[in-house]
Amino acid sequence: MKTWIIISLAYYLNKFKQDYLLMKAILLLQLLIFSPLFIIGQTYSKKELNLASNYIKDSIQCELLLPETFPYASETTKYPVMIIFDSQHENIYPQIINGIELLKNESQIPEHLIVGIPLNRAIRYHLTSTSTINDTISGIEKMSNFLFEELLPLLKKEYKSNDFLILAGHSRTSFLVNYLLVHHPTAIDVAIATSGFFGKSLIGVEGMQQFLADSTNFSLPIRYYFTAGSTNEEQVYLQEYQALYDFLQQKELSKNLSYHFKINPNANHMTNYWVSIPPILIDVYADYNKLLNSWFEYKLKDETLDDPVEEFRKDIQRLETDFNSSINPSFTQIFSLMSHYAFQKEDYNIAIEFLKFGLEYYPNYYEFDELIGEFYGKLGNEEKRKNWESSSKQKKKQIQSID
Repeated sequence: MKTWIIISLAYYLNKFKQDYLLMKAILLLQLLIFSPLFIIGQTYSKKELNLASNYIKDSIQCELLLPETFPYASETTKYPVMIIFDSQHENIYPQIINGIELLKNESQIPEHLIVGIPLNRAIRYHLTSTSTINDTISGIEKMSNFLFEELLPLLKKEYKSNDFLILAGHSRTSFLVNYLLVHHPTAIDVAIATSGFFGKSLIGVEGMQQFLADSTNFSLPIRYYFTAGSTNEEQVYLQEYQALYDFLQQKELSKNLSYHFKINPNANHMTNYWVSIPPILIDVYADYNKLLNSWFEYKLKDETLDDPVEEFRKDIQRLETDFNSSINPSFTQIFSLMSHYAFQKEDYNIAIEFLKFGLEYYPNYYEFDELIGEFYGKLGNEEKRKNWESSSKQKKKQIQSID
């Protein structure tokens, strides 16, 4: 059962209440509920990356989550990267991933290449330490080099990543995120530091205040999110973060720097990591989320809209300008808009054009071809119906042979 079908129908039902779609949605939801194949997170496929680092002089077993669209994407379709530190936490990390999955399925955020990096007890303090005892560079410098000289270039070379980078860490790895922010401000787009600190050996609260207040550090846009819980075990982190926030509130900062501080009431230390990530991502991608909503609320009702597909293309381009990065349309967006024109308007030509637009990003997605063939059949063009259905079958065989 394809997740995009459920989601696009849910969107569509909410807006148009079509009897045909309602009946179809009920059937699909019944299959969804009783299907043993459906599990949370199935639209991301997991791949283990055992990376031997020349900087760390050891291997790190990372978890790479590939988007649902990845096997079908063109060479020019690129994905933002989200690095989640502390993936060794068996309770918290899966919940963070499930939250990201939910937001993606609801079209709140785009798909990402997600990398979970474990920092277990054996390497945690070394790779987040500023000490250079018995070595020429510190452990935290080694970790920085691993990320920016080995991991990220690998993702760009082999996994179609773009330059948009989100880092998320907690406690000791928030210290790491703060360090990376200070040393690589132009390479990071979103820095998330939950229940963290600054460390006198790194920069300290006052040093972080001065760094963020210096507009010359931010030639490119960056968002900095820092959160803490209100419980007793969070007080040491809360005090440092509150001091930073109070300072920043009094300063005129670079227009390229956006900072956000939040206290999560009653959140314990580990809980704060989990509860912080989803609302932060919702905020980061607020404009992305507005895209589909604007179509349902306004544009689909605009009878003067001559070329809906071109208008949608311009919306994507505007987002790319805002994010200073490539943005891909999601399956949910494409199928939701296609469904409106195919089932509400019975305008199969426009429905076909939306599917062809999807093929620009995901040329190997054979279900696009299958639907295009079906719609050409409704238009009475048997030759094109057969050609597109044949293309769908060929692509399906190719994908299955790779799997």
